[in-house]
Amino acid sequence: MQDLIIRTPCEADAGRVEELLAYIAQLHREGRPDLFIGSGAKFDRAGVLALFADESSPVFVADDGSGRVVGYIICRLRSTPSNPSLRAVRTLYVEDLCVDPSCVKQGVGSALMRKAEAFAREAGCYNMDLNVWAFNTEAIAFYEKNGYSVQRSIMEKRL
Repeated sequence: MQDLIIRTPCEADAGRVEELLAYIAQLHREGRPDLFIGSGAKFDRAGVLALFADESSPVFVADDGSGRVVGYIICRLRSTPSNPSLRAVRTLYVEDLCVDPSCVKQGVGSALMRKAEAFAREAGCYNMDLNVWAFNTEAIAFYEKNGYSVQRSIMEKRL
């Protein structure tokens, strides 16, 4: 996408971010209906606006150049204290990433990830990490293409 702008969101972006949050929530409900319920997203308008204002939760949006938000990334700064067997680590956790389905494979997601990585470097982070559901093979391939690899796995046994 040629005119893509990655920027911090403003209040006027909240509704579009809500729409994309609802889209990603639906994907999760389809992938794991045993866990994801309801018809809404994990943040309502007040929650989205609170995220925009929270300095420990950097949020960036992808603007197609006309002011239309076509993607977002929500991150959280985390610090793990040291213990006798583990170093203290500052991490930028990618809580949520979504690209409008009509803009997938046009560089939007990668541009958002690069912006978050630049933020993480500036913030003195050791790494970035994220969770991705095993059913979401397209997301896994995207993250691998962007340099991510498995650090650890969460395994489950359904009862």
